[in-house]
Amino acid sequence: MAHAVSTNLSVIIPSKDINDHDTPSQSFTLVKKTTTILQQALTTRVALISVTATTSTPSISISSTRTPQPITLTLGLLSDPEQSRRLVDHGPPANDREAAASFRAFWGEKAELRRFKDGSILESVVWNCRTTEERYSIVKRIVRYVIARHLSAGVAGDIVFLTPSLLGMIVPPAQVVNTFVRTEGDAFITLGEAFEAFVRHLKDLKDMPLAISSVIPVSDGLTYTSVYPPYAQNYTHLSAQQPGSYYTPVHEAIIQLEGSGKWPDDLRAIQKVKIGLFLHMASQLEASHSVATHVGLENSDVDIANAGYLDVVYEHGYAFRVRIQHDPNHREAQLIERSLKNKALAYVERTKFETALKRYQDTFIRGSAHAQALHALRGKHYFLPHAIRLMKRWISAHMLSPQVSPRAIELLVAYVFVHPHPYASPASAEVGFLRTVKLLATWDWRKDPLVIDLNGSLTTSSYESISKAFTTFRKQDPGIAHSAWSLYTNYDAAGSCWTKDRPGKVIAARITALARSSLEVISKDSGTVKVFVSFRYLLILANIHYSFDRL
Repeated sequence: MAHAVSTNLSVIIPSKDINDHDTPSQSFTLVKKTTTILQQALTTRVALISVTATTSTPSISISSTRTPQPITLTLGLLSDPEQSRRLVDHGPPANDREAAASFRAFWGEKAELRRFKDGSILESVVWNCRTTEERYSIVKRIVRYVIARHLSAGVAGDIVFLTPSLLGMIVPPAQVVNTFVRTEGDAFITLGEAFEAFVRHLKDLKDMPLAISSVIPVSDGLTYTSVYPPYAQNYTHLSAQQPGSYYTPVHEAIIQLEGSGKWPDDLRAIQKVKIGLFLHMASQLEASHSVATHVGLENSDVDIANAGYLDVVYEHGYAFRVRIQHDPNHREAQLIERSLKNKALAYVERTKFETALKRYQDTFIRGSAHAQALHALRGKHYFLPHAIRLMKRWISAHMLSPQVSPRAIELLVAYVFVHPHPYASPASAEVGFLRTVKLLATWDWRKDPLVIDLNGSLTTSSYESISKAFTTFRKQDPGIAHSAWSLYTNYDAAGSCWTKDRPGKVIAARITALARSSLEVISKDSGTVKVFVSFRYLLILANIHYSFDRL
């Protein structure tokens, strides 16, 4: 069974709906009835159902008639993260009249007869959802419906869900939404489909001197981790918007070409060949599809680093940016490393080569590896991207986004999913987010590195080597001028590719303090914690009634 997540809610059942006068305990009868109803409604969506009842029954004399009192039900559901999101509940076949009648009596107008791809005709209940967030709340919709139908018709709107729902924090503001193309469905899936079409257009290009072997999506929109959903932009409306109220995200990818021995060995010449390829690709794309292209230049301060990229803007509202990795064995990095071995290299030149090497590794080696790891983890942990988005929003609300690399945030959240001990892996976006806040509040980054085993390949000796490397690094930099956070991964043995320069130790200490403040608010408040955003604090999380010992 997949890891489960708890959902807590409470509802008051009015006395008029409690009409069993033959039981010595109306609370017990109501608990039993509610449990039976929820088991029938939720089936495999939940692994455990807990129902408790409380009432304020006044004392009465033995000769008096008992008067029914309202009863407060508190429900705890341990839901399966995979099953809880399914859209269809299958009932009995249509030819089983008795079972079908019972199914329809239970579900009422929600029940319908449907034919499925395998030819079966079944009674069914369909929970229509347009977005991932709506699928996330299917269990809540079911609970509201069956309690109102079978217990008390007037309480559906009064049900209080005690488990927090933070997904509203990553919904775009209205002024941003106004610039989007109105589309149905999940924005990330729609972007993925547009990206697949873009890849097909690239691979269909003719007269390419080298074939495109693969196109690796690396930007946060394509890894499902952008704070706001990446809807297509409505370019015709942008001119009417206020400056600063919109932005056009550019979704980045790496083009990998097949190997060839014909590439020059001069680093500057390699960059010029890449730009020539971009110009060739741009002309063909504009001739074959309704796109606008632009070849841009970058790294002008280091002429041996990657010099250009190609932007492709589609009329349907998406823009993609690609860079070329011309050799599958990273020939550019090898040429730079060869030059760095020259002991007679002048200091200025050495600094230039070191900068070029880091930029190449961050873009074509570590950047690609990071994105591919996120894609793999998303298949194992459905709510990882949602938790990452919430964590980025939290950092942004504290005005700290420029001080922390987005990839460092992604690694922090990934850590609580791949190293959840002593708990199970988070099975909701909220729990993943809260555990990351707890990690930031309790992690002594001055003395301890964070080792994130993204694919389970790190061995005991790997951990020992990392520990020794970190100890040596801290001794060489006791003032922590660099790498306040040391995040070691399978692709980064140095632990500093995303954290060498940011956050600095002052910002790292500030993040720790903010995380502790958030935990304090969550732990002390027994009711609703309202959203309060200022330059210093983000006091989030509504209706949190559980302790962090249970996360």
